[in-house]
Amino acid sequence: MKATTRTLSALFVAVAVLTLGNGLFGILLALRMTVEQQPAWATGLVLGVYFAGFIPATLYGRGVIARVGHIRAFAAFAAIAAAAVLALPIATGLWAWVLLRAVIGGCLAILFMTVESWLNARTENRLRGRVLGLYQAAIFVSVSTAQLLVGFGDPTSFVLFSAVAMLYALSLVPLALTRAEPPALSAPTRLRLGQLIRLSPLAVAVAMGAGVINAAFQNMGPVFALGVGMSTLEAGRFMAMGVLSGLVMQWPFGWLSDRFDRRHVVAGIAISASVAALALAVGALLGASQWLFVLAAAFGGFSFALYPQAVAHANDYAEPHTLVSMSAGLLLANGLGAMASPLVAGLAIDAFGPPALFVMIGVVSGALGAFAIYRMGRRDPKPVAQQTPFTPVPDTTPEAAALDPRAEARAAPETETAL
Repeated sequence: MKATTRTLSALFVAVAVLTLGNGLFGILLALRMTVEQQPAWATGLVLGVYFAGFIPATLYGRGVIARVGHIRAFAAFAAIAAAAVLALPIATGLWAWVLLRAVIGGCLAILFMTVESWLNARTENRLRGRVLGLYQAAIFVSVSTAQLLVGFGDPTSFVLFSAVAMLYALSLVPLALTRAEPPALSAPTRLRLGQLIRLSPLAVAVAMGAGVINAAFQNMGPVFALGVGMSTLEAGRFMAMGVLSGLVMQWPFGWLSDRFDRRHVVAGIAISASVAALALAVGALLGASQWLFVLAAAFGGFSFALYPQAVAHANDYAEPHTLVSMSAGLLLANGLGAMASPLVAGLAIDAFGPPALFVMIGVVSGALGAFAIYRMGRRDPKPVAQQTPFTPVPDTTPEAAALDPRAEARAAPETETAL
Protein backbone atom coordinates (compact mmCIF):
# COMPACT_ATOMS: atom_id res chain seq x y z
CA MET A 1 0.00 0.00 0.00
CA LYS A 2 2.88 2.40 0.79
CA ALA A 3 4.37 1.92 -2.67
CA THR A 4 0.98 2.55 -4.29
CA THR A 5 0.46 5.68 -2.21
CA ARG A 6 3.85 7.03 -3.27
CA THR A 7 3.08 6.28 -6.91
CA LEU A 8 -0.29 8.02 -6.73
CA SER A 9 0.80 10.83 -4.40
CA ALA A 10 0.85 13.41 -7.20
CA LEU A 11 -2.78 12.63 -7.97
CA PHE A 12 -3.85 12.92 -4.32
CA VAL A 13 -2.02 16.24 -3.93
CA ALA A 14 -3.56 17.55 -7.15
CA VAL A 15 -7.11 16.67 -6.14
CA ALA A 16 -6.62 18.03 -2.60
CA VAL A 17 -5.42 21.41 -3.91
CA LEU A 18 -8.11 21.46 -6.60
CA THR A 19 -10.88 20.65 -4.11
CA LEU A 20 -9.51 23.20 -1.64
CA GLY A 21 -9.86 25.87 -4.33
CA ASN A 22 -13.29 24.69 -5.41
CA GLY A 23 -14.61 24.52 -1.84
CA LEU A 24 -13.37 28.03 -1.15
CA PHE A 25 -14.89 29.25 -4.42
CA GLY A 26 -18.38 27.98 -3.61
CA ILE A 27 -18.66 29.59 -0.19
CA LEU A 28 -16.93 32.76 -1.45
CA LEU A 29 -19.56 33.32 -4.14
CA ALA A 30 -22.41 32.77 -1.68
CA LEU A 31 -20.92 35.20 0.85
CA ARG A 32 -19.96 37.80 -1.78
CA MET A 33 -23.43 37.96 -3.30
CA THR A 34 -25.12 38.02 0.12
CA VAL A 35 -22.88 40.81 1.47
CA GLU A 36 -23.64 42.81 -1.69
CA GLN A 37 -27.35 42.30 -0.89
CA GLN A 38 -28.10 40.35 -4.04
CA PRO A 39 -31.44 38.50 -3.85
CA ALA A 40 -31.08 34.93 -2.66
CA TRP A 41 -32.64 33.58 -5.88
CA ALA A 42 -29.84 35.21 -7.89
CA THR A 43 -27.25 33.64 -5.60
CA GLY A 44 -28.94 30.28 -6.00
CA LEU A 45 -29.03 30.66 -9.78
CA VAL A 46 -25.31 31.43 -10.02
CA LEU A 47 -24.35 28.62 -7.66
CA GLY A 48 -26.68 26.03 -9.15
CA VAL A 49 -25.67 26.65 -12.76
CA TYR A 50 -22.32 25.07 -11.86
CA PHE A 51 -24.06 21.73 -12.37
CA ALA A 52 -25.39 22.82 -15.76
CA GLY A 53 -21.75 22.87 -16.84
CA PHE A 54 -20.67 19.91 -14.74
CA ILE A 55 -23.26 17.36 -15.97
CA PRO A 56 -22.58 17.58 -19.74
CA ALA A 57 -18.84 17.52 -19.08
CA THR A 58 -19.14 14.25 -17.14
CA LEU A 59 -20.95 12.74 -20.14
CA TYR A 60 -18.54 13.93 -22.83
CA GLY A 61 -15.31 14.87 -21.03
CA ARG A 62 -13.88 11.37 -21.26
CA GLY A 63 -13.63 11.72 -25.02
CA VAL A 64 -11.66 14.96 -24.61
CA ILE A 65 -9.21 13.29 -22.22
CA ALA A 66 -8.87 10.30 -24.57
CA ARG A 67 -7.94 12.59 -27.49
CA VAL A 68 -5.41 14.89 -25.84
CA GLY A 69 -4.13 12.89 -22.86
CA HIS A 70 -4.45 13.32 -19.12
CA ILE A 71 -1.77 15.92 -18.46
CA ARG A 72 -2.71 18.18 -21.37
CA ALA A 73 -6.41 17.98 -20.48
CA PHE A 74 -5.74 18.82 -16.84
CA ALA A 75 -3.44 21.72 -17.68
CA ALA A 76 -5.84 23.21 -20.23
CA PHE A 77 -8.97 23.08 -18.10
CA ALA A 78 -7.21 24.17 -14.90
CA ALA A 79 -6.01 27.25 -16.81
CA ILE A 80 -9.52 27.98 -18.14
CA ALA A 81 -11.03 27.58 -14.66
CA ALA A 82 -8.43 29.91 -13.12
CA ALA A 83 -9.02 32.54 -15.83
CA ALA A 84 -12.80 32.34 -15.35
CA VAL A 85 -12.45 32.85 -11.59
CA LEU A 86 -10.28 35.92 -12.14
CA ALA A 87 -12.84 37.26 -14.61
CA LEU A 88 -15.68 37.14 -12.08
CA PRO A 89 -14.73 40.24 -10.02
CA ILE A 90 -14.17 42.13 -13.27
CA ALA A 91 -17.39 41.06 -14.97
CA THR A 92 -20.57 43.00 -14.34
CA GLY A 93 -24.06 41.68 -14.50
CA LEU A 94 -25.78 38.55 -13.27
CA TRP A 95 -25.72 36.70 -16.58
CA ALA A 96 -21.97 37.13 -16.97
CA TRP A 97 -21.55 35.41 -13.59
CA VAL A 98 -23.98 32.68 -14.63
CA LEU A 99 -21.98 31.99 -17.80
CA LEU A 100 -18.62 31.98 -16.03
CA ARG A 101 -19.91 29.73 -13.25
CA ALA A 102 -21.19 27.22 -15.82
CA VAL A 103 -17.83 27.25 -17.60
CA ILE A 104 -16.05 26.58 -14.31
CA GLY A 105 -18.43 23.69 -13.59
CA GLY A 106 -17.55 22.07 -16.92
CA CYS A 107 -13.83 22.56 -16.30
CA LEU A 108 -14.00 21.03 -12.82
CA ALA A 109 -15.84 17.97 -14.12
CA ILE A 110 -13.05 17.24 -16.61
CA LEU A 111 -10.38 17.91 -13.98
CA PHE A 112 -11.96 15.41 -11.58
CA MET A 113 -12.41 12.89 -14.41
CA THR A 114 -8.75 13.21 -15.32
CA VAL A 115 -7.57 12.40 -11.80
CA GLU A 116 -10.13 9.66 -11.18
CA SER A 117 -9.53 7.81 -14.45
CA TRP A 118 -5.78 7.93 -13.78
CA LEU A 119 -6.29 6.56 -10.27
CA ASN A 120 -8.54 3.84 -11.64
CA ALA A 121 -6.03 2.71 -14.24
CA ARG A 122 -3.05 2.67 -11.88
CA THR A 123 -4.59 1.06 -8.76
CA GLU A 124 -4.27 -2.67 -8.14
CA ASN A 125 -7.52 -4.55 -7.60
CA ARG A 126 -6.67 -5.54 -4.02
CA LEU A 127 -6.08 -1.89 -3.03
CA ARG A 128 -9.02 -0.25 -4.75
CA GLY A 129 -11.18 0.04 -1.63
CA ARG A 130 -8.43 1.71 0.39
CA VAL A 131 -7.51 4.08 -2.44
CA LEU A 132 -11.16 5.03 -2.86
CA GLY A 133 -11.41 5.69 0.90
CA LEU A 134 -8.33 7.91 0.79
CA TYR A 135 -9.73 9.78 -2.19
CA GLN A 136 -13.04 10.33 -0.42
CA ALA A 137 -11.25 11.57 2.70
CA ALA A 138 -9.06 13.94 0.67
CA ILE A 139 -12.14 15.54 -0.86
CA PHE A 140 -14.08 15.97 2.38
CA VAL A 141 -11.10 17.26 4.38
CA SER A 142 -10.19 19.75 1.64
CA VAL A 143 -13.76 21.03 1.32
CA SER A 144 -14.14 21.46 5.09
CA THR A 145 -10.77 23.23 5.32
CA ALA A 146 -11.83 25.56 2.51
CA GLN A 147 -14.88 26.64 4.52
CA LEU A 148 -12.58 27.87 7.27
CA LEU A 149 -10.26 29.79 4.91
CA VAL A 150 -13.01 32.19 3.85
CA GLY A 151 -12.85 33.90 7.24
CA PHE A 152 -9.32 35.14 6.54
CA GLY A 153 -10.28 37.52 3.77
CA ASP A 154 -12.91 40.01 2.69
CA PRO A 155 -15.45 38.36 0.33
CA THR A 156 -15.98 41.69 -1.44
CA SER A 157 -12.31 42.08 -2.36
CA PHE A 158 -10.28 40.55 -5.18
CA VAL A 159 -7.99 38.67 -2.76
CA LEU A 160 -9.99 35.47 -2.18
CA PHE A 161 -10.83 35.18 -5.89
CA SER A 162 -7.11 35.37 -6.58
CA ALA A 163 -6.50 32.66 -3.96
CA VAL A 164 -9.01 30.37 -5.70
CA ALA A 165 -7.36 30.97 -9.07
CA MET A 166 -3.94 30.27 -7.55
CA LEU A 167 -5.15 26.96 -6.10
CA TYR A 168 -6.66 25.91 -9.44
CA ALA A 169 -3.36 26.74 -11.16
CA LEU A 170 -1.22 25.07 -8.49
CA SER A 171 -3.24 21.86 -8.74
CA LEU A 172 -1.73 21.15 -12.15
CA VAL A 173 1.86 21.32 -10.85
CA PRO A 174 1.97 17.80 -9.29
CA LEU A 175 0.67 16.22 -12.50
CA ALA A 176 2.90 18.29 -14.77
CA LEU A 177 6.01 17.22 -12.80
CA THR A 178 5.10 13.60 -12.08
CA ARG A 179 7.23 10.85 -13.58
CA ALA A 180 4.31 8.42 -13.53
CA GLU A 181 3.08 7.52 -16.98
CA PRO A 182 -0.55 8.54 -17.61
CA PRO A 183 -2.82 5.75 -18.87
CA ALA A 184 -4.43 5.41 -22.27
CA LEU A 185 -8.15 6.12 -22.32
CA SER A 186 -10.81 5.09 -24.78
CA ALA A 187 -13.92 6.96 -25.90
CA PRO A 188 -16.84 7.32 -23.47
CA THR A 189 -19.67 4.89 -22.90
CA ARG A 190 -23.39 5.61 -23.18
CA LEU A 191 -25.75 5.20 -20.24
CA ARG A 192 -29.49 4.60 -20.11
CA LEU A 193 -31.14 6.16 -17.08
CA GLY A 194 -34.56 4.60 -17.73
CA GLN A 195 -33.34 1.07 -17.10
CA LEU A 196 -31.70 2.20 -13.88
CA ILE A 197 -35.03 3.59 -12.67
CA ARG A 198 -36.65 0.22 -13.37
CA LEU A 199 -33.80 -1.57 -11.60
CA SER A 200 -34.06 0.48 -8.39
CA PRO A 201 -36.53 3.37 -8.13
CA LEU A 202 -35.45 4.03 -4.55
CA ALA A 203 -31.78 4.38 -5.46
CA VAL A 204 -32.57 6.93 -8.17
CA ALA A 205 -34.92 8.86 -5.87
CA VAL A 206 -32.35 8.95 -3.06
CA ALA A 207 -29.55 9.99 -5.44
CA MET A 208 -31.65 12.85 -6.82
CA GLY A 209 -32.91 13.80 -3.37
CA ALA A 210 -29.36 13.84 -2.03
CA GLY A 211 -28.46 16.23 -4.85
CA VAL A 212 -31.32 18.54 -3.84
CA ILE A 213 -30.48 18.39 -0.13
CA ASN A 214 -26.70 18.66 -0.25
CA ALA A 215 -26.57 21.28 -3.00
CA ALA A 216 -29.05 23.43 -1.09
CA PHE A 217 -26.96 23.12 2.08
CA GLN A 218 -23.52 23.56 0.52
CA ASN A 219 -24.47 26.46 -1.73
CA MET A 220 -27.09 28.32 0.31
CA GLY A 221 -25.91 27.39 3.80
CA PRO A 222 -23.61 30.46 3.90
CA VAL A 223 -26.57 32.67 2.90
CA PHE A 224 -28.53 31.20 5.82
CA ALA A 225 -25.61 31.74 8.18
CA LEU A 226 -25.19 35.42 7.33
CA GLY A 227 -28.96 35.86 7.39
CA VAL A 228 -29.21 34.68 11.00
CA GLY A 229 -26.45 37.01 12.14
CA MET A 230 -23.23 35.01 11.82
CA SER A 231 -19.99 36.62 10.68
CA THR A 232 -18.18 35.31 7.60
CA LEU A 233 -15.77 33.40 9.85
CA GLU A 234 -18.66 31.83 11.77
CA ALA A 235 -20.38 30.97 8.50
CA GLY A 236 -17.27 29.08 7.45
CA ARG A 237 -17.22 27.17 10.72
CA PHE A 238 -20.91 26.39 10.40
CA MET A 239 -20.37 24.86 6.95
CA ALA A 240 -17.20 23.02 7.99
CA MET A 241 -19.05 21.31 10.84
CA GLY A 242 -21.56 19.83 8.41
CA VAL A 243 -18.99 18.68 5.86
CA LEU A 244 -16.60 17.07 8.36
CA SER A 245 -19.45 15.26 10.07
CA GLY A 246 -20.50 13.98 6.66
CA LEU A 247 -17.10 12.33 6.23
CA VAL A 248 -17.03 10.79 9.71
CA MET A 249 -20.51 9.27 9.52
CA GLN A 250 -20.05 7.48 6.17
CA TRP A 251 -18.63 4.35 7.76
CA PRO A 252 -20.97 3.87 10.77
CA PHE A 253 -24.00 4.08 8.50
CA GLY A 254 -22.29 1.79 6.02
CA TRP A 255 -21.67 -0.75 8.78
CA LEU A 256 -25.35 -0.64 9.73
CA SER A 257 -26.57 -0.98 6.15
CA ASP A 258 -24.45 -4.13 5.68
CA ARG A 259 -26.22 -5.79 8.61
CA PHE A 260 -29.86 -4.81 8.08
CA ASP A 261 -32.25 -4.26 5.20
CA ARG A 262 -30.62 -1.26 3.57
CA ARG A 263 -33.98 0.41 3.00
CA HIS A 264 -34.52 0.68 6.77
CA VAL A 265 -31.17 2.46 7.09
CA VAL A 266 -31.97 4.80 4.19
CA ALA A 267 -35.36 5.63 5.72
CA GLY A 268 -33.77 6.25 9.13
CA ILE A 269 -31.05 8.50 7.69
CA ALA A 270 -33.52 10.53 5.61
CA ILE A 271 -35.99 11.02 8.47
CA SER A 272 -33.15 11.93 10.85
CA ALA A 273 -31.84 14.47 8.31
CA SER A 274 -35.36 15.92 8.13
CA VAL A 275 -35.56 16.27 11.91
CA ALA A 276 -32.11 17.91 12.07
CA ALA A 277 -33.00 20.31 9.24
CA LEU A 278 -36.27 21.36 10.86
CA ALA A 279 -34.45 21.78 14.17
CA LEU A 280 -32.03 24.15 12.41
CA ALA A 281 -34.96 26.18 11.12
CA VAL A 282 -36.53 26.35 14.60
CA GLY A 283 -33.17 27.14 16.20
CA ALA A 284 -32.71 30.05 13.80
CA LEU A 285 -36.17 31.40 14.61
CA LEU A 286 -35.47 31.17 18.35
CA GLY A 287 -32.03 32.74 18.06
CA ALA A 288 -30.22 29.68 19.46
CA SER A 289 -27.00 30.57 17.63
CA GLN A 290 -24.61 28.23 19.47
CA TRP A 291 -26.86 25.21 18.94
CA LEU A 292 -26.86 25.85 15.19
CA PHE A 293 -23.28 24.57 14.95
CA VAL A 294 -24.17 21.34 16.75
CA LEU A 295 -27.27 20.87 14.60
CA ALA A 296 -25.23 21.52 11.44
CA ALA A 297 -22.91 18.67 12.42
CA ALA A 298 -25.88 16.38 13.04
CA PHE A 299 -27.51 17.35 9.76
CA GLY A 300 -24.32 16.91 7.71
CA GLY A 301 -23.69 13.49 9.21
CA PHE A 302 -27.08 12.32 7.95
CA SER A 303 -27.38 14.20 4.65
CA PHE A 304 -23.98 13.32 3.19
CA ALA A 305 -24.61 9.63 3.94
CA LEU A 306 -27.58 9.49 1.56
CA TYR A 307 -25.79 9.31 -1.79
CA PRO A 308 -23.40 6.45 -0.86
CA GLN A 309 -26.41 4.52 0.45
CA ALA A 310 -28.18 5.04 -2.89
CA VAL A 311 -25.17 3.56 -4.70
CA ALA A 312 -24.98 0.64 -2.27
CA HIS A 313 -28.70 -0.11 -2.64
CA ALA A 314 -28.51 -0.06 -6.45
CA ASN A 315 -25.43 -2.28 -6.35
CA ASP A 316 -27.47 -4.91 -4.50
CA TYR A 317 -29.56 -5.40 -7.65
CA ALA A 318 -27.07 -4.67 -10.45
CA GLU A 319 -24.81 -7.07 -12.30
CA PRO A 320 -21.11 -6.59 -11.45
CA HIS A 321 -20.15 -5.54 -14.98
CA THR A 322 -22.79 -2.75 -14.95
CA LEU A 323 -21.74 -1.08 -11.70
CA VAL A 324 -19.78 1.74 -13.33
CA SER A 325 -22.47 2.76 -15.80
CA MET A 326 -25.07 2.40 -13.04
CA SER A 327 -23.10 4.83 -10.90
CA ALA A 328 -22.95 7.19 -13.88
CA GLY A 329 -26.75 7.13 -13.99
CA LEU A 330 -27.00 7.85 -10.28
CA LEU A 331 -24.58 10.74 -10.66
CA LEU A 332 -26.74 12.14 -13.44
CA ALA A 333 -29.80 11.95 -11.17
CA ASN A 334 -27.80 13.55 -8.36
CA GLY A 335 -26.64 16.37 -10.62
CA LEU A 336 -30.12 17.08 -11.93
CA GLY A 337 -31.38 17.49 -8.38
CA ALA A 338 -28.40 19.66 -7.46
CA MET A 339 -28.83 21.96 -10.47
CA ALA A 340 -32.30 23.23 -9.54
CA SER A 341 -31.97 23.08 -5.77
CA PRO A 342 -30.02 26.31 -4.98
CA LEU A 343 -32.39 28.43 -7.10
CA VAL A 344 -35.49 26.99 -5.41
CA ALA A 345 -33.85 27.45 -2.01
CA GLY A 346 -33.03 31.05 -2.88
CA LEU A 347 -36.63 31.76 -3.86
CA ALA A 348 -37.77 30.27 -0.54
CA ILE A 349 -35.31 32.42 1.42
CA ASP A 350 -36.42 35.57 -0.40
CA ALA A 351 -40.07 34.78 0.30
CA PHE A 352 -39.93 33.52 3.89
CA GLY A 353 -36.49 34.31 5.33
CA PRO A 354 -33.31 32.26 6.00
CA PRO A 355 -34.99 29.45 8.04
CA ALA A 356 -36.98 28.53 4.91
CA LEU A 357 -33.81 26.88 3.55
CA PHE A 358 -33.92 24.14 6.15
CA VAL A 359 -37.70 23.88 6.02
CA MET A 360 -37.35 23.05 2.31
CA ILE A 361 -34.55 20.58 3.04
CA GLY A 362 -36.55 19.02 5.85
CA VAL A 363 -39.55 18.47 3.58
CA VAL A 364 -37.43 16.84 0.86
CA SER A 365 -35.64 14.62 3.39
CA GLY A 366 -38.90 13.59 4.97
CA ALA A 367 -40.36 12.75 1.56
CA LEU A 368 -37.34 10.53 0.84
CA GLY A 369 -37.85 8.71 4.12
CA ALA A 370 -41.54 8.20 3.33
CA PHE A 371 -40.69 6.88 -0.15
CA ALA A 372 -38.20 4.41 1.33
CA ILE A 373 -40.91 3.12 3.68
CA TYR A 374 -43.33 2.87 0.73
CA ARG A 375 -40.81 0.83 -1.29
CA MET A 376 -40.50 -1.65 1.57
CA GLY A 377 -44.07 -2.68 0.87
CA ARG A 378 -43.54 -2.94 -2.88
CA ARG A 379 -40.52 -5.24 -2.97
CA ASP A 380 -39.26 -8.09 -0.86
CA PRO A 381 -36.07 -7.27 1.04
CA LYS A 382 -32.74 -8.40 -0.32
CA PRO A 383 -31.31 -11.03 2.07
CA VAL A 384 -28.56 -9.40 4.10
CA ALA A 385 -26.15 -12.17 3.10
CA GLN A 386 -26.68 -11.24 -0.57
CA GLN A 387 -26.15 -7.50 -0.16
CA THR A 388 -22.93 -6.10 -1.60
CA PRO A 389 -20.51 -4.66 0.99
CA PHE A 390 -20.87 -0.92 1.52
CA THR A 391 -18.17 1.27 0.03
CA PRO A 392 -18.34 5.10 0.27
CA VAL A 393 -18.28 6.56 -3.26
CA PRO A 394 -17.90 10.33 -3.84
CA ASP A 395 -20.49 12.11 -5.96
CA THR A 396 -17.97 13.57 -8.39
CA THR A 397 -17.76 11.79 -11.79
CA PRO A 398 -18.39 8.25 -13.10
CA GLU A 399 -14.65 7.60 -13.07
CA ALA A 400 -14.68 7.52 -9.26
CA ALA A 401 -17.13 4.62 -9.42
CA ALA A 402 -14.60 2.61 -11.41
CA LEU A 403 -12.41 2.56 -8.28
CA ASP A 404 -15.19 0.76 -6.43
CA PRO A 405 -13.87 -2.77 -5.63
CA ARG A 406 -17.39 -4.09 -6.24
CA ALA A 407 -16.89 -3.45 -9.96
CA GLU A 408 -15.39 -6.81 -10.84
CA ALA A 409 -14.91 -6.15 -14.54
CA ARG A 410 -12.11 -3.63 -14.97
CA ALA A 411 -13.00 -3.24 -18.61
CA ALA A 412 -16.57 -2.15 -17.90
CA PRO A 413 -15.95 1.60 -18.37
CA GLU A 414 -14.55 0.95 -21.84
CA THR A 415 -17.59 -0.86 -23.23
CA GLU A 416 -21.24 0.01 -23.71
CA THR A 417 -23.50 -1.36 -21.03
CA ALA A 418 -27.22 -1.91 -20.65
CA LEU A 419 -27.63 1.01 -18.30
